[in-house]
Amino acid sequence: QPQCVHHPPSCQDIRCREGTFCHVLGGWPKCIGPLPTCGDIRCPRGTICKMLSGWPKCLHNPPSCSTFPCPKGTLCVLQGGWPRCVQKGPSRRPPASPAWVGVR
Repeated sequence: QPQCVHHPPSCQDIRCREGTFCHVLGGWPKCIGPLPTCGDIRCPRGTICKMLSGWPKCLHNPPSCSTFPCPKGTLCVLQGGWPRCVQKGPSRRPPASPAWVGVR
């Protein structure tokens, strides 16, 4: 025989105003807002704030050549977003001609 069961209230049962979101508190759905942004939080040193799935998250700074030490005789280049030390090659610029030095 069919039986009625209690359906706990959820965020599917209510609609929140624009700029707010639903969150179940104490077993009841409530509209909370406005949504936090990166301007609302402070990230620890060495991290930056990025919005992920509508929420601000502190993520580690991507490595860069300014923070990546390379051994002498190499230079740092970014490859695929990651710093890498490569051997310094010969300069591709021709040497300045003495006749042109200081001429405007």
